[in-house]
Amino acid sequence: MKYIYIIFLIAGIISGCVKDNPEKQNKTLLKLTFWDEFLSRKVDSVKLEIINPNTVHLLTLGNSQVGDLSKNLLKARISKPGFVTQDYTIDFTNRDTLNDNIVLKYDQFILEVPQDSLFASASIKKFNFNVKRNANFNIQKPNWIRVDTTNISKHAINISITATQNHSSENREGEVVFSNNGSRRIIPILQYRKNKITTAYATIGEKLNVQLDLMDAITSSPQISKLGDLCLTEIKINNVKDKSIDFTSGCVVLTNPLDFKIYINNKGGQDTLDLNVKFFDKLITMNPYEEQVSRFYTNTGLSNIFYGYAENNHIGEIDINEFVIKRRFKVPTIPTNIVYNSFNKSNYAYGSDNKIRIIDLNSGTILQTIEVPIDPATDHPENPYNYPASLAFNKNGYGIMVTEAKGMSGNGVKSIDSKNGHKIEVLNELGHTESVQLLPNQIDFLINQAHSNEHSIWHESSKKFTTALNRYYFLGHKSWAVNQNNDLLDFQTKNIITSAFPFRPRVIDREREVFYDWTGYYSFNELAIINSLGKVINKIPGYQSNHFLSKDSKYLIIHASNGNLYRFPTEIFYQRFSVL
Repeated sequence: MKYIYIIFLIAGIISGCVKDNPEKQNKTLLKLTFWDEFLSRKVDSVKLEIINPNTVHLLTLGNSQVGDLSKNLLKARISKPGFVTQDYTIDFTNRDTLNDNIVLKYDQFILEVPQDSLFASASIKKFNFNVKRNANFNIQKPNWIRVDTTNISKHAINISITATQNHSSENREGEVVFSNNGSRRIIPILQYRKNKITTAYATIGEKLNVQLDLMDAITSSPQISKLGDLCLTEIKINNVKDKSIDFTSGCVVLTNPLDFKIYINNKGGQDTLDLNVKFFDKLITMNPYEEQVSRFYTNTGLSNIFYGYAENNHIGEIDINEFVIKRRFKVPTIPTNIVYNSFNKSNYAYGSDNKIRIIDLNSGTILQTIEVPIDPATDHPENPYNYPASLAFNKNGYGIMVTEAKGMSGNGVKSIDSKNGHKIEVLNELGHTESVQLLPNQIDFLINQAHSNEHSIWHESSKKFTTALNRYYFLGHKSWAVNQNNDLLDFQTKNIITSAFPFRPRVIDREREVFYDWTGYYSFNELAIINSLGKVINKIPGYQSNHFLSKDSKYLIIHASNGNLYRFPTEIFYQRFSVL
């Protein structure tokens, strides 16, 4: 038998040294023939596992070749039940073909462990199996695997293999080897890293649509649940492909973040992902019991927003870019409004008493106090109309104000000339009026009547009022105005652009020429975005609250009922946005 064995080995060596075919210089071919240890028969169906890259080939008597292997030094493993597993080296560094005869030794060691690989998710994973055995054995394993054994009987044992939690950013591969002399039972284990969301985009509207890209592929459709009790919703999974998930949630509340738990599966089992979707990018938490915002001042000529806190008589400044309260400063009394006079580049605060105060908002100081005098000819002797209720200045520094009296109905109308020592004069008694507005020509003024569909226009050139039908509310953009029927029109031509808006447009994005407002009259409704043609661009559910745009229309600011201020990039209402 020794001579036959030597002959086979010599044949293998000679065949392995056959000169390469010049036509196959760029290809490799491995052919293996397996014999039992007595060299009495060829062995069929032997598994050849190439370690790196990991590939498995089943070699049979009818198909014993493997082609197109890389021209490197490859490590492999040969195994077949009943025979001793052995390591094998494939060397293609200086050759293209290799024919070899492999002798397999019969295995006397019995331990019936799983021959296929075990797969574990990133969390702790435990495998249990009861097997027959005929001898003791040694165990080799990586340090992230724990192996416990419990004797059942003389010929049976329980083996428990535990993959500890994988905290690393890479998959882990290892082997548990049970050995007895030269015999081995090898169990490969692949433990996945924890999957992650690499990109997450959302589209907001009456429903929320989310598109996720994951770090690793998943093997089946995920399960997604919304956390919390904000609103009940049906989650619809629209598409799952390899590493991407697209789903829709019916729960949307503009100022409330949404949390989702996503259950996914790989070959190792279940993995979980957490997703938080919020629509605002910054938040100012304001305790309504400590600082109750009573007014916002957005027409100051400055990019930042100012607010008034009545109980403490201070004005706060909110930095729009950082979205923080930059500072606070004291004032004698909290104004109803602050308006900007472009003529002298000054801000005028009014409304809480019979005084108009010029405030330097940059320094927080009162530069001048102007008292609205009592007119003995027209004012009531006990309740004079000298409390400013509305004020506007034209480009020449000439101002008109609507005044009111405490405890009296009706209004007064007075002028204030900032280029003439802030001289105040009584213009006319118009009765019940709303507020004064500057016309698009930046010179004349319009005052709506409160209880009729009429308006009056003060013409600076003639210093007289004219009265006509309809009420108008200017939008500060082009010559656009809205009438009492919510028709959008060009004030100069009176041509209607769009008839009967669902709300009176107030907050306008001048860049996009769209309007923001709440639909309906209940606390929970929708923020509607409508263009100038009356087309609804988007509607987002939310709780109705005070809202306004930054000067550059980049942000929508919402002052919610809980006192908090939320900043929303306006681009999210028009396109998908990242939520990571």
